Amino acid sequence: MANTPEGKAISSQNAVQHGLYSAYIYVPVGLEPQFEDFHKYYTAAFLKPNSSAAQQIMWDQLVRAGWIIERIQLALVALERDMPYNDPISQWDHDKLQKHLTKTEISYRFYLKQLQAIQNNEMLAQTTPELADQKLPSLVNPKHITRELKRTLKLRAEKPVITAINGV
Repeated sequence: MANTPEGKAISSQNAVQHGLYSAYIYVPVGLEPQFEDFHKYYTAAFLKPNSSAAQQIMWDQLVRAGWIIERIQLALVALERDMPYNDPISQWDHDKLQKHLTKTEISYRFYLKQLQAIQNNEMLAQTTPELADQKLPSLVNPKHITRELKRTLKLRAEKPVITAINGV
């Protein structure tokens, strides 16, 4: 049956049972207001106007992982307090939720680090064109940026001295 168009349509919805494995953000019925608040916060905190496509892609992944973490944490609290919670994942047991939370937190930190690296590189390219011409690796850490900025500023400060010595 999975090879028929009807079967494919049914199996394509498997990840939407709870949305934790979905490639898209899944908002369970009734959690729309919480997601809107969550989305507004992440937009203000991590995404600047006129962001590059690379930033947008990492931000999307960060929001998806963050939303999953939020949902799991709410389900864990409801489970521990024996309260009803209107989310399909609330049917999972504590260990399964905790395991998925740990995996998602690892992904979240990865996406956050990637977004930070992209933003660092773009800011570095805007503020110091000389460094942008050096084709820095895509995963530059803040220590590297600081070191390169100090070196560049030092070179700028020494440049008049060098030209005066050369008589130019």
